[in-house]
Amino acid sequence: MLFEALDVDSVGKLGFQQLHENLKQLNFTPRIHLSEEDYEDMLKNAGMDEYVHEDIGIVEFEELLRSELARHVQRSLAKKVMGMDPEHDEGHPKMLAIKLLHQMIDESTDKLDELESALNDAAAVPTNASLTRRQLVKRASRMMLKEQFRHAWLDSSSIG
Repeated sequence: MLFEALDVDSVGKLGFQQLHENLKQLNFTPRIHLSEEDYEDMLKNAGMDEYVHEDIGIVEFEELLRSELARHVQRSLAKKVMGMDPEHDEGHPKMLAIKLLHQMIDESTDKLDELESALNDAAAVPTNASLTRRQLVKRASRMMLKEQFRHAWLDSSSIG
C-alpha cells in the first residue's frame, strides 16, 4: 500500500528522486526527509548495493523496509540496554535476553537462507523428490529454530 502511494506514475518502480519527492507529499508527522546519502546507506545496509543507481520494485522496497525496521529495533534495544544500570534496573537482564534472541533470529534466518539456496542448487534430483526433500529440510530447520528460541526464552525468563 505504501509502495503504491509512492509510485504515483504506477510504473511499478521507484528511484531515489521519486521516493524523495513523494515522501514529502505524504502527511506523516514528523515529516520524512530522505537524503540521497541516507537512501544509499539504506540500500547498502540491506545488501542491495546493486540498486544504488537503479530503480527498485515492490519486492526490493519491502526488503528495504524490513531491513530498516530490523536495524531500528537493534538500535532501540542497544540504546535501552546501554542506558540501563545493571545493578539497579530489574529490566536489564530481560533486555539483554531480547537482544540475544534478536541476534539468534538474524543468525538463524541467514542459515535458513543458505540452506534454501543449497537446496535450490541441488537440481540433479528429480522434481518430485526435490520438493519432498526441500519440504522436509525446511520443516526440520523450523522445528530446530523453534526449539532454540524456546530454550533461549526459558533461560531468559529465569534470569529476571
